[in-house]
Amino acid sequence: MASLSDLKRMSAQREFLEIWLLFSLVFLGNDIFIGYTEGADLTIYIKWGLIGVFLILWFFKVILKTAVGDALACVAVMSLLTPLFIIIFLIFLKLSEALMGPLLKAMFGGKDSYPFLPVVSIATIITLIVGLRASDWIERFL
Repeated sequence: MASLSDLKRMSAQREFLEIWLLFSLVFLGNDIFIGYTEGADLTIYIKWGLIGVFLILWFFKVILKTAVGDALACVAVMSLLTPLFIIIFLIFLKLSEALMGPLLKAMFGGKDSYPFLPVVSIATIITLIVGLRASDWIERFL
């Protein structure tokens, strides 16, 4: 839905931004609670460390040059993933940006911008497919 809004208006509605922020904070709170009650393992620290590094790199426009809502959409996706799949997601995000960016810019964008949420959606779908295939592969060998 947010991707369609982004294509139509070149901006996701503010409600999406608020939901992504709240969603990410809930998962951060959940991971903190689990870490506090059950003892945090290294995975939680690495996961949120990667998300923190992503946000710093985004802020300084090293990894992406997108709007706040686009970055929060990425954080919402990453809050659901393990560290390995966060890295896989970021790889697919950059590949999707490279492949889809010029097309989105030509069809829906302006001089220097284009709707980015379709890129996030495609990278998320690909990451989930890879995750499902990886779990099938792992189950066969266990």
